[in-house]
Amino acid sequence: MAAEGRDLDHKLAPHDTGTEGGGEPAQAIAAFANSTGGVLVLGLQDDRRTSIPLHPSPIQLTDGPRRRYSEPLASRTAPNLDVDIHFAKETHTSDGQVPLGFARVAVPPGPRSPHAVLGLTDLRDGCLRFPVRSRSRTGP
Repeated sequence: MAAEGRDLDHKLAPHDTGTEGGGEPAQAIAAFANSTGGVLVLGLQDDRRTSIPLHPSPIQLTDGPRRRYSEPLASRTAPNLDVDIHFAKETHTSDGQVPLGFARVAVPPGPRSPHAVLGLTDLRDGCLRFPVRSRSRTGP
């Protein structure tokens, strides 16, 4: 597995979309679009010092992860961004069980950059941010 970098980010779980973290998914995706594009892989835990994945931690492959990224992109980015979200099953599950695996969020370079994110914690805070990727970090 490759280390995180300007065009690759690993997350143990999908970003939080509650009141406190509603802008995080939009910021992560907009940062890729404002840079060279990139891929966000959900279900991998990495070493915080080296940014190299330590081990897989499969997530539930439901519509939840897809919504956690598509909804904030529609409501918090301008101009709007489209991404491709693909699921890869890691384990075979019995009928009726939720499959486990990984999600890959592919973000092309923004065709109409820069992409702004409205309100990191609340839409009403009125702040516009223009995040970018620098090495393995996302910044405003």
